[in-house]
Amino acid sequence: AASELASFVVRAMNRYKAQMSHDEFKHEARKLSKILLEKERRGGAFDPQKLVELSAHKRAKIKQFVADYMGKLLARQSESNQ
Repeated sequence: AASELASFVVRAMNRYKAQMSHDEFKHEARKLSKILLEKERRGGAFDPQKLVELSAHKRAKIKQFVADYMGKLLARQSESNQ
């Protein structure tokens, strides 16, 4: 489940890949995956050993979280570059 979540995060982040370096993209993908896994663990219903597919509802929530996170990150980067 953790690897599926991580690969889904990377797919959700792909639209932002052109706006950052490869290493920065990898760093942020790992960071986001770790944040989301911790949120799932705190929820209590998550077992990282189970290979369960992400539900459509979870996918939509993750996609929205990634979009919000990347929007804030890119806004901060553009402010610091000016």
